[in-house]
Amino acid sequence: MGFRMPDYRETPGGYAQLWDWLFDALTPYRGQDLILAGDLNADFVRPLDRRLRLAERFAEVGLQLVPVADGVSFRGRSGPGTRIDHVFVGGSLRGVSGTYTWEAIDREHPGCRGCSHGVPDHALTVAVVER
Repeated sequence: MGFRMPDYRETPGGYAQLWDWLFDALTPYRGQDLILAGDLNADFVRPLDRRLRLAERFAEVGLQLVPVADGVSFRGRSGPGTRIDHVFVGGSLRGVSGTYTWEAIDREHPGCRGCSHGVPDHALTVAVVER
Protein backbone atom coordinates (compact mmCIF):
# COMPACT_ATOMS: atom_id res chain seq x y z
CA MET A 1 0.00 0.00 0.00
CA GLY A 2 1.50 3.31 -1.01
CA PHE A 3 0.51 6.43 0.85
CA ARG A 4 1.32 10.12 0.81
CA MET A 5 0.04 12.17 3.69
CA PRO A 6 -1.55 15.35 2.27
CA ASP A 7 -0.28 18.74 3.33
CA TYR A 8 -2.11 18.91 6.64
CA ARG A 9 -1.80 22.70 6.79
CA GLU A 10 -4.23 22.85 3.86
CA THR A 11 -6.63 20.15 5.09
CA PRO A 12 -9.89 20.87 6.94
CA GLY A 13 -9.63 19.20 10.34
CA GLY A 14 -5.87 19.25 10.17
CA TYR A 15 -3.17 16.81 11.08
CA ALA A 16 -4.89 14.83 13.85
CA GLN A 17 -7.96 14.14 11.72
CA LEU A 18 -5.83 12.84 8.83
CA TRP A 19 -4.04 10.42 11.16
CA ASP A 20 -7.34 9.24 12.63
CA TRP A 21 -8.54 8.52 9.08
CA LEU A 22 -5.38 6.57 8.22
CA PHE A 23 -5.48 4.42 11.35
CA ASP A 24 -9.19 3.71 10.84
CA ALA A 25 -8.42 2.67 7.25
CA LEU A 26 -5.59 0.37 8.41
CA THR A 27 -7.49 -1.35 11.23
CA PRO A 28 -9.28 -3.94 9.01
CA TYR A 29 -5.87 -5.14 7.76
CA ARG A 30 -4.50 -5.90 11.24
CA GLY A 31 -2.72 -9.27 11.20
CA GLN A 32 -2.57 -9.45 7.40
CA ASP A 33 0.63 -9.29 5.39
CA LEU A 34 0.91 -5.64 4.47
CA ILE A 35 3.61 -3.19 3.48
CA LEU A 36 2.77 0.48 3.92
CA ALA A 37 5.32 2.79 2.29
CA GLY A 38 5.35 6.44 1.59
CA ASP A 39 5.74 10.07 2.50
CA LEU A 40 3.97 10.26 5.85
CA ASN A 41 5.06 13.83 6.68
CA ALA A 42 5.88 12.65 10.20
CA ASP A 43 9.26 12.01 11.77
CA PHE A 44 7.90 10.50 15.03
CA VAL A 45 10.24 12.63 17.15
CA ARG A 46 8.57 16.03 16.72
CA PRO A 47 6.51 17.07 19.74
CA LEU A 48 3.25 17.02 17.73
CA ASP A 49 3.94 13.52 16.39
CA ARG A 50 4.75 12.26 19.89
CA ARG A 51 1.64 13.90 21.34
CA LEU A 52 -0.51 12.10 18.73
CA ARG A 53 1.22 8.80 19.69
CA LEU A 54 1.87 7.98 16.03
CA ALA A 55 4.51 5.29 16.61
CA GLU A 56 2.30 3.60 19.21
CA ARG A 57 -0.77 3.77 16.99
CA PHE A 58 1.06 1.99 14.16
CA ALA A 59 1.85 -0.82 16.60
CA GLU A 60 -1.80 -0.90 17.68
CA VAL A 61 -2.89 -1.61 14.08
CA GLY A 62 -0.23 -4.32 13.84
CA LEU A 63 2.43 -2.48 11.84
CA GLN A 64 6.12 -2.25 12.68
CA LEU A 65 8.54 0.34 11.33
CA VAL A 66 11.34 -0.96 9.10
CA PRO A 67 14.51 0.42 10.74
CA VAL A 68 16.73 2.82 8.81
CA ALA A 69 20.21 3.13 10.30
CA ASP A 70 21.06 6.68 9.25
CA GLY A 71 20.39 9.52 6.87
CA VAL A 72 17.36 11.66 6.13
CA SER A 73 14.59 11.30 3.59
CA PHE A 74 13.85 15.00 3.14
CA ARG A 75 16.46 17.76 3.14
CA GLY A 76 14.23 20.82 2.78
CA ARG A 77 15.71 24.26 2.32
CA SER A 78 17.44 24.56 5.70
CA GLY A 79 18.50 22.47 8.65
CA PRO A 80 19.87 18.95 8.72
CA GLY A 81 16.79 17.32 7.18
CA THR A 82 14.28 14.90 8.58
CA ARG A 83 12.90 11.38 8.25
CA ILE A 84 9.35 11.71 6.96
CA ASP A 85 9.34 8.80 4.49
CA HIS A 86 8.80 5.38 6.05
CA VAL A 87 8.05 1.72 5.43
CA PHE A 88 5.92 -0.31 7.85
CA VAL A 89 5.20 -4.03 7.69
CA GLY A 90 2.48 -6.20 9.20
CA GLY A 91 1.34 -9.80 9.46
CA SER A 92 4.06 -12.39 8.89
CA LEU A 93 6.40 -9.83 7.31
CA ARG A 94 9.50 -8.58 9.09
CA GLY A 95 11.34 -5.40 8.21
CA VAL A 96 15.04 -6.22 8.20
CA SER A 97 16.56 -2.87 7.27
CA GLY A 98 16.01 0.27 5.27
CA THR A 99 18.07 2.94 3.57
CA TYR A 100 17.55 6.38 2.08
CA THR A 101 19.29 7.02 -1.23
CA TRP A 102 19.67 10.42 -2.86
CA GLU A 103 21.08 9.13 -6.17
CA ALA A 104 18.06 10.29 -8.20
CA ILE A 105 18.58 13.93 -7.21
CA ASP A 106 22.30 14.09 -6.54
CA ARG A 107 23.16 12.66 -9.96
CA GLU A 108 21.63 15.70 -11.69
CA HIS A 109 21.79 18.33 -8.94
CA PRO A 110 24.48 17.44 -6.36
CA GLY A 111 23.56 18.52 -2.85
CA CYS A 112 20.38 20.30 -3.95
CA ARG A 113 18.22 21.32 -0.99
CA GLY A 114 14.53 21.88 -1.68
CA CYS A 115 15.17 20.65 -5.20
CA SER A 116 12.31 21.31 -7.62
CA HIS A 117 13.95 20.45 -10.91
CA GLY A 118 11.41 17.84 -11.97
CA VAL A 119 12.99 15.04 -9.92
CA PRO A 120 11.82 13.85 -6.49
CA ASP A 121 12.48 16.16 -3.58
CA HIS A 122 12.67 13.16 -1.24
CA ALA A 123 15.18 10.34 -1.06
CA LEU A 124 14.22 6.96 -2.42
CA THR A 125 13.29 4.80 0.57
CA VAL A 126 14.43 1.22 0.16
CA ALA A 127 13.39 -1.56 2.57
CA VAL A 128 14.50 -5.17 2.94
CA VAL A 129 11.50 -7.24 4.05
CA GLU A 130 11.34 -10.96 4.86
CA ARG A 131 8.53 -13.39 5.45
